[in-house]
Amino acid sequence: NDSMNGGVGNDVYAYITGDNGVDTIQSFEGAGEAGGDVIQLVADINGTGITTGADMLSRITYLDNTARINTGDGTEIIITEITPLSLTADDFSIV
Repeated sequence: NDSMNGGVGNDVYAYITGDNGVDTIQSFEGAGEAGGDVIQLVADINGTGITTGADMLSRITYLDNTARINTGDGTEIIITEITPLSLTADDFSIV
């Protein structure tokens, strides 16, 4: 369980299979590969079958100004202070 704050500049939040728990990202400034912060995950993380940014979008639920992303096997990424439905496929990089 980690809490991360991006701050100024372009940040990359990297996740691999086996990163367990709930991680929280604050001050996420999206636009991803087009410039801005990006969440990078290994393909098929935790056996989810995720291979594209669009796959990630289907795993997001929004409540108020928080996005919860289920990355399988009991793990989750929480992004606070974000406008609902503002994440795009470009905010994710699958490697």
